[in-house]
Amino acid sequence: MTGRETGVLSWSGASAVVAVCVVLHWVGLGLHGLSMSEGHRAVPGWEMVEGGWRWVPTMFEQAYARKPPGMAWAVAAVTSVFGETVCAARAVSAGATGAAALLVAFIAARWFGGRGAWLAGVVLAASPVLVEPARSAEIEALHNLGCLAAVLAVIEAGVGSGVRWWLAVAMGSVGVSVAVMTKGPAGVPAVVGAAAGVWMVGGWSGVARGLGVLAPGAAAAAGLMAVVVMKARGLDGDVVTQSPGEFLWAWSRVAGIAMLMPVGLMVGLPGTAAAVMGAVGVDRRARAAGLGVVLGLGVYAACGVSNVRYVMPALMAGFVLVPWAMGRVELGVDAWKRGRVGRRMSFVVAGACVAVGAGVAVNAEMLRGGDGNRGSGARVGAELGEVLGKVGAAGEVLVVHADDAIEARPEVLWEARRVARAAGVDVRVKWEPRGLGKEQPSGLWLRRVDAESAESGWAGMGAALWRGNVGKYGFELSGREVR
Repeated sequence: MTGRETGVLSWSGASAVVAVCVVLHWVGLGLHGLSMSEGHRAVPGWEMVEGGWRWVPTMFEQAYARKPPGMAWAVAAVTSVFGETVCAARAVSAGATGAAALLVAFIAARWFGGRGAWLAGVVLAASPVLVEPARSAEIEALHNLGCLAAVLAVIEAGVGSGVRWWLAVAMGSVGVSVAVMTKGPAGVPAVVGAAAGVWMVGGWSGVARGLGVLAPGAAAAAGLMAVVVMKARGLDGDVVTQSPGEFLWAWSRVAGIAMLMPVGLMVGLPGTAAAVMGAVGVDRRARAAGLGVVLGLGVYAACGVSNVRYVMPALMAGFVLVPWAMGRVELGVDAWKRGRVGRRMSFVVAGACVAVGAGVAVNAEMLRGGDGNRGSGARVGAELGEVLGKVGAAGEVLVVHADDAIEARPEVLWEARRVARAAGVDVRVKWEPRGLGKEQPSGLWLRRVDAESAESGWAGMGAALWRGNVGKYGFELSGREVR
């Protein structure tokens, strides 16, 4: 498993990484329905499969561009092959995290030797901060992969000796394209941190080389985003968008911003511990990567980010350094060359990480299957679908309007539509992003009736046909009476 000191990841090492990924990311992936904001990523992709490929995704007939379309395109691609299932939607994230784990193992072997490089991939795959995103139909895992590739390309080209330019350009171009098309500029602080680390080790010439390998991918992503923007502006009606500024500086987030770096260093263990060791070490690549992790966290904090979930791109490169750091934990002696000691230590660390990662995976599935705020809305959606099947007649098209209900849990209406259609009643869900107002629209409508929604105070909206709850969210269907 440990391979040789050849700079090449062994097949047994790669197999170990893949096995851990399968167990932690793929087993039980579709056990429970969508939850939290997963519907905001899955539904646009599923609608694309039903209605044809689009530059600007839609969600319930509403143009939806809060994020770039990369994740919706990826979900649509996987769904077109494996069908419209929860597992297919989450497979994008599981596959992306597996690719990231193999990438760090490959780069660890290239930079520090093949012996023990598998450990880099295993600890990334089992990292508590990455296991749940790997099992979710969210954008973080795909974005993390893109940022990781871009950051490693900057370091490879900026401070490496015997640089493989084809590798650096390929990683940089693909990485920056994936990152930008998935989450826009959200990964810039991670790249800035890496570039700063390269500057501290290799000077401005290193920065120029490192950022230069990103240029082809940046140009391609800019061109794609320009087309998306033009297509969005050419659409009739409004487009749902979101400014990156909503996630940045705010007085209410000052405490979270102040704690971002220490919390980020804690949740990123053991990769962040290896990064700190690398930042003060003498190996040029290890030092650039370690400094990049620490400085990247600092850039995120300086931008006003308070949620540690958003700084994962800055943490990723630290996992490459875990095998290197393991070789220096005892009096600066290269433990890998001591053979038996290094191997035993690596298995202890790997086993502990996998055990913790397994606990995170099990807990995530328990929460999805529960009735709390993180539980899936699929069960409630199925109940609503049964009601809609009774409201409509076979062959009839029911129109259901909603706003806050879609914002909160889009999977409820998507599952309701599926169940009603199975009963022979076609359901058309229409998102009204400006709110339904106080005038009852034509057709049925679903509003939120919990205290956090302004819709709970609306009056004169007709008789209630159904009520249900998903965690803290309360829903009410109103309109024609059930026959």
